[in-house]
Amino acid sequence: MANRTSYLNAVELRDGQVLLFNRPNAKKNVWHMRLYVRGMEDVSGEKVKYYTRSTGELNIEEAKRVALDTHDKIRLKVRNEEPVYDATFSEGWIKWWEKKKKPALNRALDFKQRKEPLRESGSSRVVWYIRFYERYWEPYFGAMPLTKINGTTMEDYLEWRDTYWERASKKERDKHPNHSLRPSKKTLQMERSALREFFGWACNTARLMRVVPDYDIDSRRGEDYDNRRPSFDKRDWQRLDRYMREVWVKGKAKGDNIEQGRLHKGHLFQREMVRRYCQFLTATGMRPTEPLYLKHRHIEIKELQNGKKVLEIKLTTGKTGAREIVSLPVAVGYYEAIKEATGKVNPEDWVFCDKEGKRSKGYYRTLEKLLKDTGLRVCPNTGKNRTAYSFRHYYAEQRLTEAGANLATTADLRANMGTSIQQIERHYIRKKIYNKENLVSYREKESNKGK
Repeated sequence: MANRTSYLNAVELRDGQVLLFNRPNAKKNVWHMRLYVRGMEDVSGEKVKYYTRSTGELNIEEAKRVALDTHDKIRLKVRNEEPVYDATFSEGWIKWWEKKKKPALNRALDFKQRKEPLRESGSSRVVWYIRFYERYWEPYFGAMPLTKINGTTMEDYLEWRDTYWERASKKERDKHPNHSLRPSKKTLQMERSALREFFGWACNTARLMRVVPDYDIDSRRGEDYDNRRPSFDKRDWQRLDRYMREVWVKGKAKGDNIEQGRLHKGHLFQREMVRRYCQFLTATGMRPTEPLYLKHRHIEIKELQNGKKVLEIKLTTGKTGAREIVSLPVAVGYYEAIKEATGKVNPEDWVFCDKEGKRSKGYYRTLEKLLKDTGLRVCPNTGKNRTAYSFRHYYAEQRLTEAGANLATTADLRANMGTSIQQIERHYIRKKIYNKENLVSYREKESNKGK
């Protein structure tokens, strides 16, 4: 081994192209990696000599695995002429805007000015891009790695964008008095075209991402469009829940073979957490990422006047800010099962975590495979793929089915789900009007039972 005096506990692999080491004076002996691949470049096309990152591992064998896997991925990126570091939306956008789009718009403006009197259309187009980037795209997408932006991300953005001015402060509304409460279809089409052009460049020219994400405007706009979102009917949800309980978490699914080592306790633990995650969404109506940021101090079990117990959840962060959520009674059992599975019950422990207590980053791939294996990936009513959001939609639809589309129920849903009544009407009530025979408060109806 070469003498590495500047690295603590240095370990070389692949003739020195992979170097593992500890940092001096670190509180924990986490292994770091320094990787070399000839021809590495960053987002701007500048040469990168070494790729240095933490492996996140204390065990040397696990650190070796992480380092070698990462080295293989970097070699593939270099072969495909991709930057070695994943670019964020903002990094990619700035490169595209300065090197391609802005010069192209200016050239078009110069051409028009030579052929006819000075017009403002070219310069106003530049201003339009800048304003929309600063007001909508950078705040929403800015820090996201381009490789993580997909169709679901774009659908989430469309919902966020659709209600932007409904949630805006009075100060911001007064600053932009000409704003429209809801963007027109034409405005959304212009935004979609601009984003698709950028994503296309990022995918095909700069190789910053692998696919061009998109979203469906028509599914959300106007009375002539089907606003339904991919959800479950009650029978499908019960079938999925039963399959997870009786087959999946017990290692009895097709292809499982514990004796041959294809499945171990770690896999079964992951499946149990996915099961509880799905149940939790159907009982709270939370957005898929929101439960992942819950600690036990955010949840309290409360007893209602009717004797039923519910979870009172204080969400400190979310797409629409902090809010308080009151679960369905069934969520109490789900929550207790989560604590039993993880063994992490201290106030500062994460609710959804791995066996070591580290916060889960999501179960998206596992969930996608589960839905495919059970034949429930595609919603027959909409033709769209079901995702983690489908459990949130199921929650809303079941609440409306059981309680009725009355003012009290939609107000409860609005508070619980962190959305607007307009969104609930548009996507869940379907007819977009309240049932005149059911305007009596659901709570009043419940309190009158048995009198």
